[in-house]
Amino acid sequence: MYTDTHVHLWKLDRGDYHWLKPENAALYRDFSPDMLRPLLEANRVDEVILVQAAATLDETEYMLGLAERYDFIAGVIGGLNPLDDGFQSDYERVKGRGKLLGFRWNGTFFHAESADAPVKPGLLAAMRLLEADGYVAEILVQPGDLPHITTYVELVPELAIVLNHLGGPGKAAVQEGVMEPWMGQIAEIAAFSNVNCKISGTITLAEGSHPEKLTKHAAHLFETFGSKRLLFGSDWPVALLGGGYGEVVRLFERLLPEGLAEKERDAVRFRNAQRIYKLDCREGAQ
Repeated sequence: MYTDTHVHLWKLDRGDYHWLKPENAALYRDFSPDMLRPLLEANRVDEVILVQAAATLDETEYMLGLAERYDFIAGVIGGLNPLDDGFQSDYERVKGRGKLLGFRWNGTFFHAESADAPVKPGLLAAMRLLEADGYVAEILVQPGDLPHITTYVELVPELAIVLNHLGGPGKAAVQEGVMEPWMGQIAEIAAFSNVNCKISGTITLAEGSHPEKLTKHAAHLFETFGSKRLLFGSDWPVALLGGGYGEVVRLFERLLPEGLAEKERDAVRFRNAQRIYKLDCREGAQ
């Protein structure tokens, strides 16, 4: 059994997926829940968390609408820019909606504007809002982001933070076998107990089913976060750039350290997601 904590669904004519370009034929098309469902059934995935592919209110409401219609969508990580003037009003519009679990922000938001202003008041206020309301803050991390993110973490000790895609080692570094500065930066941020990390984006980082390229990364994540703060995520359909859904699941399994107890494997496969996203608090949850 798995809970896939990182999938995207999009409909191009909605018009706010500005990062999607026609020349990217593998991704420049619609991806619907009905396309995803058989892939989940074939790979023993019981439920998914839908993650924003556009930082807009419309995207968040679109995903929440899908979640209301499809039972296997356990929750939604929305997309609202915390630095926009309209963040507060947009947040209030979706706050409290069923299956809303939190919001995802780009790691670049956390970069300091100057050495004299390491923290952006608006971003910190948004994080404290999520903290107070029990939502999760997800962060799309790229190389160079982690030190800036760490600056904020200790200021919101009760906010569940989830780093995406191994905490952003970067494809170039993975391909070249370069482990630093990622290793040291991950160890520093993992010292905070409210920070979690997804084993996601793996097949694109490795450019295919190449566990040997990520074995050291996975081992370091288990060493620093432990088995209770790691999560499985497919990053479908972006994962199609590296392989099919089943290949992502098999790659994930091969990245689990040898000797890891089955209870710990299940924690990363689905139990941690139940706890971190409070899915186990749903009516009828086991």
